[in-house]
Amino acid sequence: MKKAFQSRQIMAALIVLFALCGSVHLGASLKVTVIVNSANIRIEPSLDGVVISSIKRGAVLLVLEKLEDWYRIELPSGPKGSARAGYIHASVVAENAGEDAPQSPPAENIVKESEASEKAVSPETKKPAVSRPRAAESGSQVLARREPGRKKIYVRLGGGYASKKGHYDLNWNFALYQENGSVTEAYDMDMSGTAFEAGIGYMFARNAGVELSFAPATGKTKGVFSASFPHPFYYGEFREKSWEKTGMAYSASELDLNIILSFPVFSKLSAYLTAGGTYFLDVKIETMKSLDWKESSYPYADVSVSPQYAAYSKSVFGFNGGAGLDFRFSPAAALNVQARYSSGEAKIDVEGTEVAVKPGGLRVTAGVKLAF
Repeated sequence: MKKAFQSRQIMAALIVLFALCGSVHLGASLKVTVIVNSANIRIEPSLDGVVISSIKRGAVLLVLEKLEDWYRIELPSGPKGSARAGYIHASVVAENAGEDAPQSPPAENIVKESEASEKAVSPETKKPAVSRPRAAESGSQVLARREPGRKKIYVRLGGGYASKKGHYDLNWNFALYQENGSVTEAYDMDMSGTAFEAGIGYMFARNAGVELSFAPATGKTKGVFSASFPHPFYYGEFREKSWEKTGMAYSASELDLNIILSFPVFSKLSAYLTAGGTYFLDVKIETMKSLDWKESSYPYADVSVSPQYAAYSKSVFGFNGGAGLDFRFSPAAALNVQARYSSGEAKIDVEGTEVAVKPGGLRVTAGVKLAF
C-alpha cells in the first residue's frame, strides 16, 4: 500500500515537470521593459498575428508566460474592466529578472488599439502583410536613422568671371581772354575679368537661410580728354588739344546680405534662389582733378597741357539677386555654381561736380560649399 502511494507521488511530479517544459509560466517573477520607440502587441505569438496595440519605450510589462521568442504579457484593463493579454516579441524588450513583480503599464502607454482587443478574432480575419523582422535597435540609433543631423552653418568659396562696363562724362568751362574755353572728359570703365567670392551662411530652416558674402571688384578706366583754348589775338578762334589716359583705377567691392530659398532637384542636387541688399564699399573712380596749361611762343598757335589726376570715392547701398546649384558629394561638402547680378548708384563729388557711377554687374562663380 505504501509503495502504491509513493508511485502515485512520483507520477504526479513527472506530470508537473512535463507541463513546465512545454510552457514556462512565470507569474510575477519576471517583467520586461520595452527598449524601442514603439513595440507591437499581437493577438497571437506570430508575426502574422493581428496587432491589437502598441507600447511606448520604457513601459514595464508583467510577463504571464514565455514561449520561445515571445512573451505573453498583461495589458491594462479594458473599458469594461476585464484584464487583457497579448504577445510581444523578445527582440523589442529586455528582461528584468529577479525583481519584484511589476505593475501593469498605465493606460497612457497605449498609443493605438484595434477593435480586435474587445472581441474574438475569427480564423478568417484578414491578416496584415508580413514584413521581415529587424534586430532590436536602441532609441538613439532609430532617431539617427529617421532624423539625420542637419548641418546648419556653411562656408562658400568660389571663383569665376565678372562682367561689367560703364561710362560717364564730365564737361566744364573756364574764362580766358574775354571768352569761354571748355574741357570734355569721357571715361569708359571696364570691370570684366576674374572674380572671387566668399560667403558664410546659416540655414534656420530646412529650405531657408541667410548668407553674408564678400566679393572684391576692381577694374580699369580709360579717359579721353579734349580742351579748347581761346586765342589771345583772334576772337572766336580756338586752339584744340586732345589726349588719352589708360589704366586709371576703379574699384567697387560688394558686401551682400541675402535670403536663401532652396529646393531639391535630385537626391544629391539642389537649387536655390537668393536675393537681398548690397553694400558697395568705397566705389572709387580716378578722374582729372585740374588742368595746367602753357601757351607756345608767338604767334601763340599752340598750347601744352599738364593734367593732374586724383581718386574719389563713396560707399552706397544697392540690391542683388541670383540663383545657384549645389551638388552634394558628402554630408559636409558640395560643389557650388552660382550666378548673381547686383546694381547700385554712387553719386560722387568730383571737385564740385556730381558724377553718377553704377557699380555691380553680373558675376558667375564655381567653387565649394563646406557645412558644419
